[in-house]
Amino acid sequence: MTELADIDVLVVDAQTTGATPALGAVLELGWGVARAGRPGMLAAESRWIRLPEGHQVPWQVARLTGYDPALAGEAIADQEAWRRLRAATGRADNVPTAIHRTCRAGRCARWRGSWAMAST
Repeated sequence: MTELADIDVLVVDAQTTGATPALGAVLELGWGVARAGRPGMLAAESRWIRLPEGHQVPWQVARLTGYDPALAGEAIADQEAWRRLRAATGRADNVPTAIHRTCRAGRCARWRGSWAMAST
């Protein structure tokens, strides 16, 4: 039997431009692999995510996240972020995951498409 201290856990944090997919998009995604029996994070990474065409970052979100439009050139496609996140675990399936998701005004952000896989 595997000891709890020996299990890798994928830790995910996301920043969005709005409270729901209808009102926003994923702006930044950070992740890392942690293990209770090991100090620090393994394979930690944080990336700005390329926004959909014509999408703007509200000033309140920019202030909160530190986003600057000049950073747009550093952003990666959401599919690339998803590939990197999955690669960080060293395996494709069955990785316990802890996701930080902020609820605003009683509504929680929910991801569409492949992002939904990150929370299952």
